[in-house]
Amino acid sequence: MSKDGLNAYVGVYKQNDGNTFVITLENGDLYLKTSEIHKEKCILRADGLFGVENTKAVLSFQMASSGIAQSVTFILPDRQTVATRSNSVFVEQSFLSKFKELIVALLVFFALVGMLFVLSGPIQKACEKGIHPLFCQVASMNSRFLNTTKKDYNSEEAIASYKQITEDTKEACLDGDQESCLLMAKNLWKIADKEKAIKVLKNSCLKEKYSPSCQQLKDFYIQLGQSTKATSLLIETCNEQTPQSCYDLAWSLDKKDEKAQAIKYFNKACEFGVEESCFHLGKLYLKVERILSLDYLKKACDRYHRQACALVKKVESFFLHKEKCLKEKSGQSCFLMASFEQDYGLESLALKAYQESCDYGYQLACNILKDKEARKKLRESGKKVETL
Repeated sequence: MSKDGLNAYVGVYKQNDGNTFVITLENGDLYLKTSEIHKEKCILRADGLFGVENTKAVLSFQMASSGIAQSVTFILPDRQTVATRSNSVFVEQSFLSKFKELIVALLVFFALVGMLFVLSGPIQKACEKGIHPLFCQVASMNSRFLNTTKKDYNSEEAIASYKQITEDTKEACLDGDQESCLLMAKNLWKIADKEKAIKVLKNSCLKEKYSPSCQQLKDFYIQLGQSTKATSLLIETCNEQTPQSCYDLAWSLDKKDEKAQAIKYFNKACEFGVEESCFHLGKLYLKVERILSLDYLKKACDRYHRQACALVKKVESFFLHKEKCLKEKSGQSCFLMASFEQDYGLESLALKAYQESCDYGYQLACNILKDKEARKKLRESGKKVETL
């Protein structure tokens, strides 16, 4: 196929859930990039489909009357998804275009280096005055990058400043201002008085139930390599006043593959108002217990979790089309139900819904089933789908 012909496929293709397929044209060949595939060459097959090199994926482009691809079906042995074309800006660049981009990149680079030279002095002074530890970190990086004379950014002047900040916040902390206690502990940690920093945080976290102090104390334990103490702290502080501890504990248990215990604490975190935990449970139950999943997703949405709200609409739409498929024998509703099962449920249920949709006269579902059946027969015969 000519280069002009291949240009018709180049572009960005997006699914409803935000996943993106990118088709580029490089040196006369098409390439595919997705979140699952870094970059693989697309090879035109005898049946008009494109095989994706080094994968089991197959691409089927749907062309508009203009001769430009308007969508692509991404086909894998166990599933397939449809993505709609967004734009077609990924075309092969000329040498002059690439050279211009290189010049712009170099100009930006030298401008940034110049800014580092100009700002290095003020950043160093801010560090020495103890305004914030971040200034010392940036000053230290500037020194290494610009190859300037090595400075002691933990100088006596800087340490004295941090001690002064600690004294300034101590009174407010004693008066019950937990934000001041947290700042005081951070500055104590900065000047290496770690024992006192932990003591301040323990009081703020365990006695005053100040959640940010609990999180900081957990982080300090981890930095000290005391993971057992960090876990014990999360268990002790998993309550309504410090719900983030429940969520962090759930994730740590999940990583250890202690699923039952992880779900227990995800539930606690959700109950105590951590919307991200409700969203996680909603996704977890989406495949196996959809009504329960919807309940969790609604809780997350009620707490303004954007992704949860988007998924609530999809699940509610699924239930609506499921009812129409069963009661009204609507081919389109069965097809939409199958598409949802394909993205969020089980392949077997998706195939069953596609079959119902086809039986009710929805041709697109029949085409999908026909393609699946053809690939199944090829696999059974020992032939490779990619080399038709």
